[in-house]
Amino acid sequence: SHASDLDEQTLIDALERAQHAQLIEELSTRRDVSFSFTHALIPSTLYEGISALRRRPMHRRAAESIEALRPGDYESLAHHFAAAGDRVKAIDYSRKAAGRSNGVHAYDASKRYLTIALSLLDAGEMPETRLGLLEELADAHRMLGEQTEAIPIYQEALNVW
Repeated sequence: SHASDLDEQTLIDALERAQHAQLIEELSTRRDVSFSFTHALIPSTLYEGISALRRRPMHRRAAESIEALRPGDYESLAHHFAAAGDRVKAIDYSRKAAGRSNGVHAYDASKRYLTIALSLLDAGEMPETRLGLLEELADAHRMLGEQTEAIPIYQEALNVW
């Protein structure tokens, strides 16, 4: 696996143990083999059992793999870089995800990504980026007919400017 530090034999052993424990099931076709969790709650249960210290490097490897293999998957990249603690890349990909959402008139999604990006900035940090994010967030509110919500955001952008 591109995102794993495990060698192939260790990975196969781990997959076989998980299959034997009925955590995953094999989904084979003539062309390839894949695996699926046997229950929808297993991934979240496993994730919660991993300490925050271990999660960060895992998210970093996932982000780097996605960046190499699917560089246009802005939404996943934003999530994994944020979870990895790489605020600059998380902000960049969140903004790109918001831009793509705007392009298909999904302004609620755009607001979500822009709000996440703004939450990753510390007070007074990267004022040019903050200004752009605020303007884009206010525009998304305006496109949804939410002028009352847009006005204070435009005011905050003006203050940053």
